[in-house]
Amino acid sequence: MLRIVVLIFYLYVVVSNEATFADGEILAALMATALFMPGMAVGLYYMRAESAGSNSLLQLAGKAENASGDGLGEFRQKYLAVRESLYAAAMFFCLLMVLVLAKERYLVSSNNLDYQLTLAVMMPVICLSVYEVVLQLVLKIKVGMQTSLPIEYDLWLSWLNFAILGILAVMHTFPYYDSDVGFAIFSAVVLAGILYAAGAYVVRYRKAHQGGGRA
Repeated sequence: MLRIVVLIFYLYVVVSNEATFADGEILAALMATALFMPGMAVGLYYMRAESAGSNSLLQLAGKAENASGDGLGEFRQKYLAVRESLYAAAMFFCLLMVLVLAKERYLVSSNNLDYQLTLAVMMPVICLSVYEVVLQLVLKIKVGMQTSLPIEYDLWLSWLNFAILGILAVMHTFPYYDSDVGFAIFSAVVLAGILYAAGAYVVRYRKAHQGGGRA
């Protein structure tokens, strides 16, 4: 749910601030990233050894309900390979955004480079987050919503989405020329880390307490 909220808020910030710091081409770049990143991730996945075998990830998900430990292990291995391929594609596009903006000054006006760069680097992270949600949803539909799969959301990516939400709030509130905006963004990232870590610890503690273990 958090990741969808981040996507919606990102679109809102870009559209509502198009006249100040968000160039209209930002949305076009977001759409291009969303289109090309899955293709690159698929290519990276099929270059990995984990993609081999007679069963695909969806086929293994369909058999997960009655699978043995080895079957679930193979499913988890393929799932992690798919997710790591998505991560690699996202990192490539993050680097691409930085290089394009820094080298060519594409999409950039002279007085808001920092905000443009921040918005651009967020694109692959947001796309990655949404695609991970879609991937897990497809797998859950394949196996059945009531069946538990050995998959979970990445903790660091979830924290990063929480931090992006805070940064977007700062960018929407403060003008790009405000002298305090850098400190406000840094504070938002630190606060997001503290709040998310506290929330993750509480959830972990409750699960451990229910299972009779330790947090």
